[in-house]
Amino acid sequence: MTVAAVDARCALFVSPHWDDAVMSAGGLLAVRAGAACEDALLTVFAQVPVPPFSGFSRGFHTACGLGDDIGERRAAEDRSAAAVLGVRLLQGDVLDAIYRRGPSGGWLYDGEGRTFEPRAADDDVFPRVRGVVAAAVRERTPDLMLAPFGIGGHVDHLLVRAAVVSVGREQDIPVLLWEDQPYALRHRVPGAPGGVDVAIGEEAWARKIEATAAYASQLRMLFEPGEDWAAEFDRHARRLGGTEEHVERYWPADPDTLPR
Repeated sequence: MTVAAVDARCALFVSPHWDDAVMSAGGLLAVRAGAACEDALLTVFAQVPVPPFSGFSRGFHTACGLGDDIGERRAAEDRSAAAVLGVRLLQGDVLDAIYRRGPSGGWLYDGEGRTFEPRAADDDVFPRVRGVVAAAVRERTPDLMLAPFGIGGHVDHLLVRAAVVSVGREQDIPVLLWEDQPYALRHRVPGAPGGVDVAIGEEAWARKIEATAAYASQLRMLFEPGEDWAAEFDRHARRLGGTEEHVERYWPADPDTLPR
């Protein structure tokens, strides 16, 4: 499976939000920069939100150091990261959970921690998420797809995982699930059995860190001031392999054994 991850002809990395794939699988993206075809990075929840925003959303914008132009700014960060890694960007047209409303107009995920609870009963977005993934597969014809495992339990990560696994089964495309960062740094959630480690050389690791640095708004929100996020990623990647080598951990997707 490690060989497949590195040597697949064409890979599609399916990221819930701007920054997720690069923080979690940026090393593999860098390793695969010379693949037979240009890999693609699809951000599913990339519809640019417009006012009005909930109070919770505005608080998120403030934590990121951004204003109500947050969508355009985060998309620009994504382009900068993609330039470092040499990957083609694809954008979905689905709203991030914190901007989604129910049939009555109320916010579906309004409040700290709400996006890490089970999906709201009125959140009927899954068919659209699956449609975005299926359209990217038709365009790119990948022979490998990658998506989040769902560590941390973010509702959008779990939606993307379910959609990718579903499309992969339908199209007979193998799926690997990455270790969600930075959640894996903090939750220390035991992974599913059968995980495989992909070695990331020093040059590729440096490119992952450079690409991750492009997401300045998210690093500001996810880490405390003065916290050395690059050192945290470094320690985690070396600890996974049990050596001085950097590794990223992936799991072959098995819909019968994945946690719900």
